[in-house]
Amino acid sequence: MTPDSTGVLLTVLTATYNRRHTLPRLYQSLVRQTCHEFEWLIVDDGSTDGTRELVEGWQRECRAFPIRYHWKPNGGKHTAHNLGVDLARGTYCSVIDSDDWFAPDGIEKLLAQWRSLPPSMRSRFVSVEGLCATEDGTLIGSEFPADVFDSDSFAITLQRAVDGDTKGMCRTEVLREFRFPEAPGTRFVPEALVWNRIAQRYRTRFINVVVAYNEYLTGGLSQQRASGLLLAPAASLTYNAEILGMARPLPAKVKARSGANYTRFSLHQRVGVLDLLREAPRRGWVMATFFVGCALYLADLRRAARHGSRAQ
Repeated sequence: MTPDSTGVLLTVLTATYNRRHTLPRLYQSLVRQTCHEFEWLIVDDGSTDGTRELVEGWQRECRAFPIRYHWKPNGGKHTAHNLGVDLARGTYCSVIDSDDWFAPDGIEKLLAQWRSLPPSMRSRFVSVEGLCATEDGTLIGSEFPADVFDSDSFAITLQRAVDGDTKGMCRTEVLREFRFPEAPGTRFVPEALVWNRIAQRYRTRFINVVVAYNEYLTGGLSQQRASGLLLAPAASLTYNAEILGMARPLPAKVKARSGANYTRFSLHQRVGVLDLLREAPRRGWVMATFFVGCALYLADLRRAARHGSRAQ
């Protein structure tokens, strides 16, 4: 494992927006790492809370690793991620949100696992992923089926007893190949849309080691996901259509959920019922869950009316 021509092995990438109050915890966790073979790249998605001044202070004081800062107009996390991947100098990239932080040996454990992969296998793998926990050490989700488990990012959600967050490092060249769509006016794209696409071509090594900690803040990305889906019905429709179209065997509950959501977001996109059914992958499952999807769509409209807005 060698760094690219810039001399950087790993880019820790953080897309942030008005998180000046949480970034210091992430910064301190990077300072405390047992391995400093990385740069920290912060892509600021239009913050107005003094994030720039905070980071500039760290740039002056930090000697353990380089810190790079790039400000852009607010466009959504997916646009900041794409830009960050373009700007990353590392051969590998570890994406971590501004309200999360690494365990002291998190980066060292991830790099060690990648180094343990035989060179002949590495082209088939995109990443190494570890467990996440809350601040008190409670696992977010369940452990993987084995302490070292090779799978992919879609299949692992079906193989864990309880799905949960993971944190890891990916090959930067693959992240550049699989970009988030940036349709005009779109403020949110389901992250799994991209990870599912990657999972169709590349494997991931999962390890039963806590490498990072998460805190779910009020107004954070996790809590915004449900409303975000309504603000991006086109991306959400694509996400569910691609799950239905997967060649791999899928559990009935996955096909039923995606079938209902396919109808739901088709209606948000003003797709007519006949066209909806004609174009649907796994048409039988879409037809079987059609009225559930209609009910979800109507519930979305009622929810939007209560909040004085409507999905566009």
